[in-house]
Amino acid sequence: MRKIAVLLAFATAFATVGFALTIDNFTSDQAACVGPMPLCTLPAATSTNDAGVLGGNRDLVISLLMGTAFIDTNLSQPAKLTFSSSGNSDAVGIVQWDGANADGTLDTTGLGGVDLDTGANFFVFEARADLPGTVQIRVFNQGGGGPYFVDTPIPGDNTSHLYFVPLNLFTVQGATLTDVGALEIRLAGLQGFDVEFEFFGTSGVPEPASWAMMAVGLLGLGIVRRRMRA
Repeated sequence: MRKIAVLLAFATAFATVGFALTIDNFTSDQAACVGPMPLCTLPAATSTNDAGVLGGNRDLVISLLMGTAFIDTNLSQPAKLTFSSSGNSDAVGIVQWDGANADGTLDTTGLGGVDLDTGANFFVFEARADLPGTVQIRVFNQGGGGPYFVDTPIPGDNTSHLYFVPLNLFTVQGATLTDVGALEIRLAGLQGFDVEFEFFGTSGVPEPASWAMMAVGLLGLGIVRRRMRA
């Protein structure tokens, strides 16, 4: 299985996206937290049913080595996924779409073979971060295989950007996007990394006026890639 890092992301702060499939718009309340009491009184993994998300269920999970980290949907910011980490933290925020399992353990066949390919050429999301980080999208085949993943570096410029991640970066690794069993994103960055993640779906070819090529430097990418592999 071949792993690819995306060093160039297509981004623009102002664009209209037509979704082929909405995976999640983050409008239902959910939260998870890891850290010392009384800062965290929530589980490290939570699950919620939501008919508006892919598979009808979303899991939020935090993988933490040290510090404190918090992840939520629709609570810190309306209709957004928010991941926050303390200045001394080593943490990864994980969002899973894998059907209606309720324990935060990834079920790689939970979506039952959903088709993400029809009418789509890209995964699309909007994100804003205060420090450099990475959004990693992971795909699992219903019939076995995966994760097939692509890393998209996020600049720490506190500005919202719209990202288009080509689906063919997954298929060349072996992902079968017409028969997906589970989908996951992982959020990680430098210590103190905070990110707002707004909507997630698939899209066809964007309008030419929406394209702006953003070159992302390699500084810090090795740090966040190491964490994402956990």
